[in-house]
Amino acid sequence: MENGIAENVDGKLETKSPFLTTPLSVLHIALSILGGALSSGFLLAGGFTIFCAGPGGALVAFALATIALYMVMTSLMEIRSVIPDSVPYYMFGAHVLGQTVGAALAWNFWLMWISIIAYEVAAVGHILQFWVPHVHSAVWCLPLFLCCFAIVVINTKYYTAAEHSFTMLKLCGVVVALICGALVASGKIGGHKYGLENWHRGEAPFVGGALGIACAAVYSSFSIVGAEAAAVMAMRTCSPRVRHLVPAFVCGGLAILFLTSIFITGLVVSYDSAWFTSNSDAGDSAESSTFTYIFELARLHAGADIVNAVLLVTALFDCCAALYVSSALLQDLGMRGLAPRFLREREGNGQGRDFSVYCLATSSIVALTIWGLSYISAKYSLSIIAGAIGVSGFIMWGSVAVMHIRVRCAKKFRDVAKSIDGAYRAWLFPVGPIFCLLYVVSSLGGVIWVAVWLGFLVDMFLLATSQLLIFVILLLVAATVQYFGYCRC
Repeated sequence: MENGIAENVDGKLETKSPFLTTPLSVLHIALSILGGALSSGFLLAGGFTIFCAGPGGALVAFALATIALYMVMTSLMEIRSVIPDSVPYYMFGAHVLGQTVGAALAWNFWLMWISIIAYEVAAVGHILQFWVPHVHSAVWCLPLFLCCFAIVVINTKYYTAAEHSFTMLKLCGVVVALICGALVASGKIGGHKYGLENWHRGEAPFVGGALGIACAAVYSSFSIVGAEAAAVMAMRTCSPRVRHLVPAFVCGGLAILFLTSIFITGLVVSYDSAWFTSNSDAGDSAESSTFTYIFELARLHAGADIVNAVLLVTALFDCCAALYVSSALLQDLGMRGLAPRFLREREGNGQGRDFSVYCLATSSIVALTIWGLSYISAKYSLSIIAGAIGVSGFIMWGSVAVMHIRVRCAKKFRDVAKSIDGAYRAWLFPVGPIFCLLYVVSSLGGVIWVAVWLGFLVDMFLLATSQLLIFVILLLVAATVQYFGYCRC
């Protein structure tokens, strides 16, 4: 056993798990992922897909993202079955695609979580502008981030317990908002019957055609990325008889949640609404939540205040979670020799934190730097970070598709699969990984084409290419470090 990688005497990958795991039901896993999907990312940026592609295009974007998620999950479950249980998801690449690519993917995964912190920090400021529109959003960000930092440093046990309860509150809030939206669309409340008029307005329902859907796909992936972790959870905890149900349950639940939300939102908010394009600082731009706006249309201002408060707490919870995960990832990368030595030291406090303050401080500094850089284009700061996270997720999904093809083709992995009774095999291979690769490439290519076609929109071009450039740099750095013998995955 070296650096978390186990091999048997024949050099083959050992597939026995050294851990004892608590069994989880399919429903438990699906509800956990559903609660995670109800993050401030979807609650705030989900409506932006309507602005990009219209209500019909947004529905298509989320439907395609859900299908791609299903393919990724089935691929991950097959990859997981031939890799030791001691290896985390973000290190699969080191086993299947080589140490250089594996190291780059691991750092890309860490940067994705760092970007999530930056997004949540920016989101807090925009949410608070709903109540105090004349105060710049950045004023609130640092003090509230320091609160999250203190929670992670001092004690995470109470935070975790509170988060589980808060998930149900978020789910109830979304259901109430959707019911309210349906009543507004039907004219029962709000004083105007919308019906399907916003679906036949201007270029709707498919604004920009396929290119608009490609742009919306980047933001839809931001809401969904991370849900593939359910596949790893299923392989670790579910019995072989029921684990094949997990992708269908998870993707089905997410499809109902996202498609229902986008459909009802599209009924009451048009793609060319001044709510999307407003330049005011009143918090009524595309970076505010469509759920809050629905209550405003219904003239239920108290409901809007409650939803906005739920959004604020959600952003703070998500910031704490991302800060914890990114710091733990950095600790693990240090233990594997993929990060500087000072990050390897464990300095747990016995209260739910087992990584050093150095890891926490490093993650915080990088996240705040990204948050600060996003204000170069302050109006769309949330959208820029959300797009960057979506592209990082695309890189991870594309790598999973390539790994799945590699696992099926490489003899050593086929031999491991044959030696396991009841080893999982994705029933849609090779359609699954090929569809996923086409989805990723066409979405990113569409965004780049739109950015160039519309007169070289710098923000949109950088949104699609900056994360790709960073990944290429990570590959070059990993290759250089590996060449000189400093990296051991």
